[in-house]
Amino acid sequence: MFERGSLITHFVELALLYMKKIAVIGMLTLACNHNNDAVLLNKQLMDLHDDVMKKSSQVLTLKDKLQPIIAASTNASYKDSLQKASYLLHRADQQMLNWMRQYQEPNLNADTAIVFYQTQIAFMKQLSSQTSYSINLAKKLIHE
Repeated sequence: MFERGSLITHFVELALLYMKKIAVIGMLTLACNHNNDAVLLNKQLMDLHDDVMKKSSQVLTLKDKLQPIIAASTNASYKDSLQKASYLLHRADQQMLNWMRQYQEPNLNADTAIVFYQTQIAFMKQLSSQTSYSINLAKKLIHE
């Protein structure tokens, strides 16, 4: 049988082995959680993208409506406001097009992917806000 000292040593070795297994399982769980976080952030980004894309048709329609009004306007202050609204609509449209041209799904580890998606989400939120602002300004100026 086991001597008392070797029994304790065997018990400690067994406990260390289980602790290592638990640590590995914990690390794998954290890695899976990071991957899940990245997947959730990707979904959030794509939802924001879809929301901005829905606004794109309004942006284009309003840009088209503004052009003849700008051309016909004789009030300098009003004309400047219309041109600013047209510029903001154009800029929002161009930023979305540029983002779509350059966007590529990252091939990154989970931690880096999370930072990537967080950065992209912040940009898309800002773009959504700018797009909404330009739409609301244009509608207000042309009394829609």
